[in-house]
Amino acid sequence: MLALVDCDSFFVSCQVVFNPKLRSKPVIVLSGNDGCVVSRSKEAKALGIPMGIAAFKVKDLIKKHRIYTFSSNFPLYGDMSQRVMAILLDAAPRVSIYSIDEAFLDLSTIPKEDLKSLASELREKIYKWTGISVTIGVAPTKTLAKVATNKAKKNSNLKGVHIFYTKNDIYKALCDFPVEEIWGVGRESARFLKYYGIDTAHQFSTAPEKWLRKNLKIFGLKTQKELQGVPSINFTQTYAPKKQIIRSRSFKNQITEFEALSEALASFVVRAAFKLREQGSVTSKISVYIRTSKYSASHLRYYNSAEKKLLSPINDTAFLIKEARECLKIIFKTGYGYKKAGVVLSDIVPEHSRQMDIFRTYEPETSKSLLNAIDNINNTMGARTIQYGAEGLNRKSLYRSAKKSGLYTTSWEELLRVS
Repeated sequence: MLALVDCDSFFVSCQVVFNPKLRSKPVIVLSGNDGCVVSRSKEAKALGIPMGIAAFKVKDLIKKHRIYTFSSNFPLYGDMSQRVMAILLDAAPRVSIYSIDEAFLDLSTIPKEDLKSLASELREKIYKWTGISVTIGVAPTKTLAKVATNKAKKNSNLKGVHIFYTKNDIYKALCDFPVEEIWGVGRESARFLKYYGIDTAHQFSTAPEKWLRKNLKIFGLKTQKELQGVPSINFTQTYAPKKQIIRSRSFKNQITEFEALSEALASFVVRAAFKLREQGSVTSKISVYIRTSKYSASHLRYYNSAEKKLLSPINDTAFLIKEARECLKIIFKTGYGYKKAGVVLSDIVPEHSRQMDIFRTYEPETSKSLLNAIDNINNTMGARTIQYGAEGLNRKSLYRSAKKSGLYTTSWEELLRVS
């Protein structure tokens, strides 16, 4: 069995958590440019505020009923999402995060008689720990779990949890479930299906396979199988994303030159940024620290750090290398031999909740394809197949030639000792 955990009116719920006076009040949240309604409290829904409607079209309604209106706060939503998902990742052996406010849980190892109590306890725990209310639907497939969740949202008697235990439970639910509300069925597909007399999910599940394959291709067949209780959509497991990424190393010998230390930090940034992209996240803050040996003479000991708050969350390696170098300029002092350095990425949020700055100092879509290409090549051909010039590509050869000539010079790569 699979469970779908869906946060109720998530953006609105996040606003209410930090302003309890809004509870039981009509509240709406607008899109990034304050153009459309993207989240509504149940009180706002009752007043007739449609989802996705342009804000100016309901301006009079908002004023008449004194509906509390907020702009989107994606850093807040990303942080609250991470809190909810952390609870889910701890609650089930396998979790698939579907969106900022939804996740599927694999409950195949849980006895059927325990599903109700487990789902109810999980719902209570999430509310107690985060203040976010969720609805949970449990069924044999992802699509049916979506149907179960939808039913639970519309029926207050179910108390936020609905489970399809038997085929008869599924049959009853699908008979009056509108075809346009089936997961993945778009407006055009729904109009097409209704034209041919398929108005409910049950009718969709019993339609001729050949006809579905011809008109809705593989999607139609997969959806039909899912509605029949046969899992046909892959379960992609999600692992808990890191809230802070740290890359640091101790050096075998002291580094005294700014450029050598900058190259070391650049390499740390490369690895940290890759991890950031790997977990589908972006960072809003980068910190750099350097220190001398703990065993140096007291007058030669030095430790310092600097951080940079970014205008917009990013995961672009080149941009982060530039910011790390700027941080190093602030704290680097000549006359010291540095034994350790590190980079810390924090204020991490999911990439899909990125909030851009109005000055557009960084274009994420422009660099995304390049970053994906670099990551794919390095994953396929081996790490460091493609490197950044800031890492010091030629310093190894300089080290070797200087060593033969008896001169002292080195690259940070030759000095690294894995800590």
